[in-house]
Amino acid sequence: MGVPKAPTVQQDNVEGASGTPSGEIDQIRHMKILSERRSTLLTQNSLGSLKGIMQFRTISKTNPLLAISIAFVFLSMAGVPPLAGFIGKMYLFFGAIHGGLYLAVFVGIGVNVAASFYYIRCIKLAYFDGTKE
Repeated sequence: MGVPKAPTVQQDNVEGASGTPSGEIDQIRHMKILSERRSTLLTQNSLGSLKGIMQFRTISKTNPLLAISIAFVFLSMAGVPPLAGFIGKMYLFFGAIHGGLYLAVFVGIGVNVAASFYYIRCIKLAYFDGTKE
């Protein structure tokens, strides 16, 4: 059993984007859409608007479906293996390694680890800390 083979980056360019492979543009668009959906999910819900991370303490009790949805989104963005975020990051990092962009891979992994602490803290607040009054 070996390491999965990295997908090859398409060599044809998108019109108007000189020198940028279309695969990278698709990845940037995908990350932008995920970011917009996450911010919409966090600001428009049945609780009103989430103004701070501490409001996650009550979300699992007041709106369990929203809490589960947010937990899955956060775990996917953190790159937990069975979820789609892991697969996307795996292909992105393998492609970067195959292209010789080792510094970009190390920076990407470092940023992902830092962001994962925030996502896990939100899930911990929602499910394990409860309401502290």
